[in-house]
Amino acid sequence: MAMNNKRYAKIYVLSMLGLYFIGALIIFLLTFFISKRNDVNNALEINQIIVISLLLPLVPCASYAGFCTAFGRIKEFGKFWKIAICIFFPITLFAITLYGLFMIIPSMIKQSLIIMNDE
Repeated sequence: MAMNNKRYAKIYVLSMLGLYFIGALIIFLLTFFISKRNDVNNALEINQIIVISLLLPLVPCASYAGFCTAFGRIKEFGKFWKIAICIFFPITLFAITLYGLFMIIPSMIKQSLIIMNDE
């Protein structure tokens, strides 16, 4: 059973937001508690912790966006390209993450417009 575009868009937007905010919360808690330990010489200030926790979750979000936008139409790839992606997986992972970095905002806007569009 194929998923319609509106349902796919909702799942994508919610999972992207969840991935980002849960990642930001985990990184904030980790850096906050590690920097407040007594044996840490150069503890981070709270504004540095906030900036770190807001920027670092963009890496897995970029990878997720890259996979979703690049492989959303995996059936269109030929057998050669599917095999090449598997063989060159480390390079593919880097390229997909880089591609996703540029596609986070456009893909979120596209999926949000699909959700808002009454079909």
